[in-house]
Amino acid sequence: MKKMTFIKSPLNYTGGKHKLLLQLTNLFPPNINNFVDLFTGGANVAINIDSQKTFAFDINGRLISLFNYLKNHSYESVVTGIEEIVAHYELSDTMKNGYDYYQANSTDGVGSYNKEKYLHLRKDYNYTLTKFPLDLQFFTLIMYGFNNQIRFNKSSRYNIPVGTRDFNNIVRENLFQLMQAMQSRYIAFQQKDFCEVNIDQLGPGDFLYADPPI
Repeated sequence: MKKMTFIKSPLNYTGGKHKLLLQLTNLFPPNINNFVDLFTGGANVAINIDSQKTFAFDINGRLISLFNYLKNHSYESVVTGIEEIVAHYELSDTMKNGYDYYQANSTDGVGSYNKEKYLHLRKDYNYTLTKFPLDLQFFTLIMYGFNNQIRFNKSSRYNIPVGTRDFNNIVRENLFQLMQAMQSRYIAFQQKDFCEVNIDQLGPGDFLYADPPI
């Protein structure tokens, strides 16, 4: 059985497979040319597969846009951009200031402090009201949102409520590992419905992974 340390995506997608990666990868072939992930979600599988090329598809265009933004920018510039958003909306920064500064603690978190500020950011993101890059606003919302989840209503508005955590050192480390994997390997992120993906060109040594949402 394989013994590996897997990268954990900072995106807590429903049905994410980070905890099952060891079991899954033991079922995959040892040498993969082209790996196709039809429902990439938080990309936990795509970023952890050792293949010559990985093609990650998802129908959520905002998610794919975020992945491509992270793939094409430096970690330092992304962190700086997020910190500018955090400062602008006066969201908590427990890595810098600790929990006492916000009259909070690590058990209960900073949801009470962030709630109104988070809703302000969410409104601005949903209606494109600020100059900040939408991809970074999206990521910031996810990090400050409930359980770092992603959800949109029928009007395509992001509607996750505020969470208890912020852009802390654990999130930063997960983000760094995610971006390093994206930028050091061939991973192509594309917005497509799974039924539009052409799999006829797959050949020997290629592998298709399909984990549809329930």
